[in-house]
Amino acid sequence: MAKASSLTTVVGAIAAAISAQIYYQGIYEHTRRTFPQAFFLLGIGLHVLVILVLIWMYLREQRKRELSDTTNKNVVADDNMIEDTQL
Repeated sequence: MAKASSLTTVVGAIAAAISAQIYYQGIYEHTRRTFPQAFFLLGIGLHVLVILVLIWMYLREQRKRELSDTTNKNVVADDNMIEDTQL
C-alpha cells in the first residue's frame, strides 16, 4: 500500500499543475454560456475514477495476502505430515 500512496501523491501533484489549465481553458471557457457546471461534473467523475482505482488496488492486495496465507498454511501442513511419517 505504500507504493499506492506514493503513486497517488505523485499523480496528485502533477494533476494539480495541469488541472487548472484544463478546467479553465478546456472545459469552463467552452461551456460557460451553455452549461457552466460542466467542470464540476468533470471533477466528480475524476474523483470517482480515483476512488474506484484505489478500491481495485486494495482488493487486489487483499487477494494476494489471502493467497500467500493459504500457501503458507499448506507448507506448514505438508511439513507436519512429513514429520509424522518419519516417526
